[in-house]
Amino acid sequence: MKKLLAAPFILLSILNTSAYADEEAQIVTTCHYANAEWGYDMMQLCITENRALRDEVLRLGPEHAGAVERCRKQAEFGWAWVKQCVLKRTSSTSPASPEQAE
Repeated sequence: MKKLLAAPFILLSILNTSAYADEEAQIVTTCHYANAEWGYDMMQLCITENRALRDEVLRLGPEHAGAVERCRKQAEFGWAWVKQCVLKRTSSTSPASPEQAE
């Protein structure tokens, strides 16, 4: 019986790993095409920055989950775009901060 209960969790972890691997391939491919003329160092910088941004976006709290899922569908534009999309969607639904009021 314990094996039956563990099966959905194993399947979910495999699917989650697969999505992460797809995003990783997308980051590498996008950076390669966007920076090929600038050389290896620029490609590596792009990959490193996009990985860091992806990790930052995926660490956002559960209150951002809906915006993260909507915006990450456009990750081919880069994770800086995804981050701005999430921040825009969540800031438009939350009360204005004192900095925004000025």
